[in-house]
Amino acid sequence: MRFSLALPVVFASALTLLSSSSTLGAPATLSKRELDPNDAKYSFTWREDSSSGDCSAYPPADFAARVFDDCSAQLSMLRDRRAVVYNWAFDALYADGSRVRQTPVRDFDKLSISDPDYTTTGGQNYRQDRTRGDYISVHDFTNVCRNGQAPVQFQFYVVQTLTATCAGNGRNWFKSRPINVVRGGSKAGQASITSARRINSNGDYEVRWNAVTGAASYNIIYETYTSGAGETPYYTTIRGQRVNAGQTSVVVATGTREAGRPRFFVVNVLSQAGVWNYAPALNNFEGRW
Repeated sequence: MRFSLALPVVFASALTLLSSSSTLGAPATLSKRELDPNDAKYSFTWREDSSSGDCSAYPPADFAARVFDDCSAQLSMLRDRRAVVYNWAFDALYADGSRVRQTPVRDFDKLSISDPDYTTTGGQNYRQDRTRGDYISVHDFTNVCRNGQAPVQFQFYVVQTLTATCAGNGRNWFKSRPINVVRGGSKAGQASITSARRINSNGDYEVRWNAVTGAASYNIIYETYTSGAGETPYYTTIRGQRVNAGQTSVVVATGTREAGRPRFFVVNVLSQAGVWNYAPALNNFEGRW
């Protein structure tokens, strides 16, 4: 479920850059902050008992970091849709040993954007193979270079766990190992939806879009409404579709909940080079009931 209100900001959104050891990989000197991934409580091991429906069945995996020539960056990881109790942060590590917490682009009104502070029922980029996880969470960043130098690594880590009981309610302070940056390349092109038409009374919509050169797959995301006055929208890709390149239309079953109200769609694109489109540039496409 996606809520229109952001979660409370508990921690500072940026970290002051400080110099450290000149050797790459040495621990960086950090300014004082409430959560420090070098703190002894952090572990490279995902420690969770999975006893609650709000907890993960699968640990995060497939961490990737790419920095483009314009100093923008894209990070991604495989996440479990049940991991709703974890908020994530991302540190850029530089060749001089310094590091800075980078804040991804966020927009709660756009379906296409993955958010570090919550998961959704299936996430933005649904993975049909659920042997290790449910969806790929993609995060876009701007201006990650410092003094003209791009980061050489990124680190992903948990910065908050909520009230649900997972691994002793808050002991799962996980951090990834530093992820080496892949430099260059270009983002996938945008897939423009040309139509989203309801084709029957069951709430099935035929969604069509323009083909994108170099696409490997398309992820179709839709939003509909929970029942009851005043309830917030939710969206899911479990009831949406992921299709391979070459296909530019799909039928999405949105159901009859809140019949009469429009559905909204976006199409995220994964390129053959493993780069996602720039999600913040995508607008929701309205499909009238």
